[in-house]
Amino acid sequence: MAQLSSAAYAERHLAARLGPALAELTAALEDETNDELSEAARENPLLFLSQRLRAPALHLLSAKAAVRMLKTGDVTPAQLIDVVEARLRETEPQLHATPIACFERARKAAKALIHPVDPDEGYLWGLPILVKVRGGLLAVVPLEVVLGGAADAVAAGC
Repeated sequence: MAQLSSAAYAERHLAARLGPALAELTAALEDETNDELSEAARENPLLFLSQRLRAPALHLLSAKAAVRMLKTGDVTPAQLIDVVEARLRETEPQLHATPIACFERARKAAKALIHPVDPDEGYLWGLPILVKVRGGLLAVVPLEVVLGGAADAVAAGC
């Protein structure tokens, strides 16, 4: 496998960060319901963008890094669920890897999550996970068995 040059890596990384930041700026400028966000974006769009670019690219975090951020409160499970949903919306048309996505169910579970006072080592602090099943039944979360395409996913109980 060929390695990327530093310049190619930097270009790819910048593109991965700039696209979502520009989309967020555009949405903030168009959002009339969130006056504070819209005002910040209108007053200084470059500052708005630079703040978004300095923020960690959450979809690129390792599980360990995400758990550290969850543990310290730098990010919430709900925020990570939003990141996962956005990333799946972006990549699923090409990958066809996730026929069932239970985002509302995940948000409900995240909202109800109460952390133990002294959790065991390896506690995930609300880290969203993708459960893939290959040739078997899913025992982790009760869902109806779904065979077929996306239309069948509606019957999956999410």
